[in-house]
Amino acid sequence: MFFYRKTFYCSLIITILTAIALPYSYNMGHKYEFGYPFAFLTIYDNAPPISEVKILLMRISIDLLMFVINVMLIYVVLYSISLLYMKIWNKKNAN
Repeated sequence: MFFYRKTFYCSLIITILTAIALPYSYNMGHKYEFGYPFAFLTIYDNAPPISEVKILLMRISIDLLMFVINVMLIYVVLYSISLLYMKIWNKKNAN
């Protein structure tokens, strides 16, 4: 199996867009999880406001393993769809 760079970039963009566009899950009253099919971005909503010493990024957690798994899953799905499309297209042209 070859590695198709365009398909990989598309899967990377789709993975990032799912974190923005799809609904999130809300856990334990202070944690929002984003990402599909597996949550890879977590934002913690603590009650006290952010002090001058802390920055907003201290409340964000990114799970890189889940991110990579999401990208690879979407890559496999896009690759399978393109293979199926090419098979159907070749059958139509052969007849």
